[in-house]
Amino acid sequence: MDEQNTPINPIPSTETPKTPSNPPLIALIILVVILLGATGLLAYQNMQLQKQITKSQVNTYNSPVPSGTDETANWKTYTNTKHGYSIKYPNDWSFREFSSTKDGAGFYNTASGDVIGNEPITINFNQRPSNDQSVPFSDYVKIAAIKEIQGFESLVLINLVTTNSGIVGYKTTWNYKTLAGEAKISLPITYFDTKLPTGETVQINLGDKNDEQIYNKILSTFKFTDQSQTDTSNWKTYTNQNYKFSFNYPALWTEQGPITSSDTALVYLHSNETFGNGPEPLRYFVWVAKENSLPNVTFSQGVIGSYKVYKTDKLPSRVGELSAFITDDGKTYVRLSLDPYDANQPFTSQDKYLSIFNQILSTFKFTQ
Repeated sequence: MDEQNTPINPIPSTETPKTPSNPPLIALIILVVILLGATGLLAYQNMQLQKQITKSQVNTYNSPVPSGTDETANWKTYTNTKHGYSIKYPNDWSFREFSSTKDGAGFYNTASGDVIGNEPITINFNQRPSNDQSVPFSDYVKIAAIKEIQGFESLVLINLVTTNSGIVGYKTTWNYKTLAGEAKISLPITYFDTKLPTGETVQINLGDKNDEQIYNKILSTFKFTDQSQTDTSNWKTYTNQNYKFSFNYPALWTEQGPITSSDTALVYLHSNETFGNGPEPLRYFVWVAKENSLPNVTFSQGVIGSYKVYKTDKLPSRVGELSAFITDDGKTYVRLSLDPYDANQPFTSQDKYLSIFNQILSTFKFTQ
């Protein structure tokens, strides 16, 4: 049988409640304490909010990092005369040209234990499969390894890269399976477009993760030695006497000053080609401005000669644009922007004009 608890009634207190001697004073003290507490809480919340805002602003772009001198300037050079390209490599490295084809070479450092015939970095001239030769380069690089290498199944990552001489390429990694069926992610393969009618590419492969920093520096030195690819000798020169800089641009392009009195652009450079038959046919142009700071967006960082350059396609624009901010002192910047530009859905002939834009950048110099 369960026990039942009987409620116990509380015993009434016989103590007479104490009457506060000065109720208004105590109420005032309580009110002051409450107000001070609320004020402190608001101040704390405001301080935390300011921290969050500051943190958000800092994280919205990559802070400029001082760049040193170009250590590749005095590196040795490998030149492929058959296909008209060259690349630099470290002075303590060697190369082995592929003797049977003369299409490329492998680079190695015997002091690090590299084995000839299994070089950690290779460069090669590759032909596309015949049924893919008409595919635009920017589309082909998204399927290139799948088409060319057994076991490669899908693209993992693709990044636009630009060499010191303004050549544009795509750095990629891929999902693949080994002969034993093990799933892996490849080391980088970077593709450069030869612009030949049958779509051949120059590819630079990394075979050893330990050499990735060297690989990235080697990439930056790639260029075509065929002058038809990069010749800017007959280009016009734009010089700004007020801000002391100059650069070259294609001979057939036209120059236009600011459109309105409030226009911040120093100059517009219009290409000589148009695409489409609509009321506003597509025409590429580059505009130039002077900036006192970098905007709060994400940048990729690099160098042009001895100058630091910060590139972004994240700035607001009606049709999209790619902007480069060049500085020699880290305090003021010259901005060059290519319009239109869309990395995800490229416009007609965008690869061509991106290459021209990078060639323009490669000629930039401060004149003071």
